[in-house]
Amino acid sequence: MSVISSKTNNRRSQRDKTLLPAVIAGLDGRSSFDCLIRDLSKTGARLAIGDHIKLPDLFFVINARERQAYRASLIWRSKGMAGVQLHGSLYLNAAIDPSLRFLNRLWVQRVAR
Repeated sequence: MSVISSKTNNRRSQRDKTLLPAVIAGLDGRSSFDCLIRDLSKTGARLAIGDHIKLPDLFFVINARERQAYRASLIWRSKGMAGVQLHGSLYLNAAIDPSLRFLNRLWVQRVAR
């Protein structure tokens, strides 16, 4: 007989514990703020954000260390943390759509600090 944990894990892929500096940016690039990526998988992440930050339903998460941006959607939020689903990524050192160049600018600003 096996014991089943009372805590169900609904994740499709294993998340790796991380402490990565990141930037959250609106889809239009008009708003942005710093955060930390605390867990990361191929399909999702847990972000450390402030309690006072209001997240839109869809946004970009820029992984400052890897120079990679993810399109993300908010799944849950609790006590300064947010769970997001990742919908693809792009490397900011590659040629990107001109309408997304603000992501590279935000990365440069974050790294310059």
